[in-house]
Amino acid sequence: MDLSKLPKLSNSPAPPVESDGPKVTSSDAPLPPNTNKPTANYSSAAGPYVAAEVWISVGLGLLLLCFYPNTVKYTHGKLTGTVPGIYIDPTPGVPLGTKCDYINWLDNAGNFLRKEMYRDRWDFWSDLAISSFSLVLIIDGIVMALARQPRVIAVLLFLTIAATLGNLIYLLKTLDQGFANVSAFAVVIGGYIAMTQWARLKMLSPQGNARA
Repeated sequence: MDLSKLPKLSNSPAPPVESDGPKVTSSDAPLPPNTNKPTANYSSAAGPYVAAEVWISVGLGLLLLCFYPNTVKYTHGKLTGTVPGIYIDPTPGVPLGTKCDYINWLDNAGNFLRKEMYRDRWDFWSDLAISSFSLVLIIDGIVMALARQPRVIAVLLFLTIAATLGNLIYLLKTLDQGFANVSAFAVVIGGYIAMTQWARLKMLSPQGNARA
């Protein structure tokens, strides 16, 4: 018998045996677990947005210090042992434009009544509140650009709340003398900054990463 004339068998695999159970298609197959679960990472935030926040925070802080430099002058004078140049010196005979850290009170006839030092005036507390808030703005911008540690942001949050409360206290204490516009501005902006810092702190905390 010539076997070469018989039809050749195919090498294709046998078709699967159908069972009575439900058919499983490729679309019904379980997906593998996603090992690339995103975690909260402040450093991956939108770059242009963060850069704009840094620019505004640092720039506004520097501008406020330029407009209200008396606290810096007073601190520098105390550290270096020099007289802080805050007011025009009223002493007769001194060169024109000489600065000092006090003012003289005179009566209607021009007679001397008393000397009042800068540290004893409301000006001191106003400048201190605004300068503290200015420094917080500058530090906040630096932290946004460089720092990612929750402890650093927690300390900055404390400083922001302290500076904001300082301006609020000054604002309320001096209402009878007029409305402190800059301190009111510091209260509003300081509250916003504190809320954003709190959000950053929660984002960087281990609990925040676990929930992400």
